[in-house]
Amino acid sequence: MNASPRRTIYQKLPPKWVGFLPGVESSQTGSKSSSQGLNSKFTMQGNGQGGDNKPPNLDLESLLWGDMEEAFKAIAPQLYPLIDNGKSPIETESHTTRELKKNSFCLIQLKSYETSKPDWLFGRIKTSVPENSLPENLSNAEILIPDRVNSMGVLKLSSKDVYASSIVKTWQVRVHAWVEDAEFEKLASHSQELNNAGFRSEKHTDSNNLSDFTGLAWSEKKLQPWIYIVSSAWLSKFGTHESNAIKANLRFLLQLKNRIIINLLSDSHKGLNRSCDLKPGRDTPIFQEAETPSEVVNMLPGLFSDLIQSPLNYIE
Repeated sequence: MNASPRRTIYQKLPPKWVGFLPGVESSQTGSKSSSQGLNSKFTMQGNGQGGDNKPPNLDLESLLWGDMEEAFKAIAPQLYPLIDNGKSPIETESHTTRELKKNSFCLIQLKSYETSKPDWLFGRIKTSVPENSLPENLSNAEILIPDRVNSMGVLKLSSKDVYASSIVKTWQVRVHAWVEDAEFEKLASHSQELNNAGFRSEKHTDSNNLSDFTGLAWSEKKLQPWIYIVSSAWLSKFGTHESNAIKANLRFLLQLKNRIIINLLSDSHKGLNRSCDLKPGRDTPIFQEAETPSEVVNMLPGLFSDLIQSPLNYIE
């Protein structure tokens, strides 16, 4: 696959997981990483409110379908409905069929009369006019384009770029919740807000995906969630040994800075920061905290916006 015209900074990132943790030596460079992870060019920016850096503008001629398909394969395990990662995005099922729904990841069929442009576009819908438009009604749209090597860029799409009958597939981002039944019911009561922000919550009843992350093969690690909601009340159900194992793996993910981990607090149980002896202002990073499911819903859009602006090689 030819290099994309946008790949002007790095052609290759360091091996994943190596050099991300403070004091871990990279086998490529022989140097130790800083507590900031990768070069600041590639680290997450902002304060959970969507970041301060505007993504660069892109044009269709600068995009290669092969790059977008690679981005799709990286994101596919995080999307709902679940996607067979062996299939191309064109072959997969989707949540909706033709609506350009704001905040959803989408696949859009483009006009193919110009051979220099791709026939399909994959990205996340930032805006569309009119909002949540169908292709036949579209005036213009802004699509955020993820990339394995570069930070996310924004593409401006107009009605001349699509057919009135263009195929559009959209997906939501899965939010994995390890919470008590009552807490999930409250979270589910905000399902429309989550949907509008491009998310779908999924409840887990056991500690799978939390208790032995570091022991997984790399092919399995890539399939693990990007977004974790962990309730202190749920965690309190486990014995000391298993509870400590879960906390250790969450701290491992926290140090990598490429996952969103929100601790849903409880009046009766210690929060993750307190039980792991992490203090704001002294330790970096610390777990995000929310006192109610409503706060979780309010926090997620900004946190995810910060995360997805990073190159996908950093998030994976």
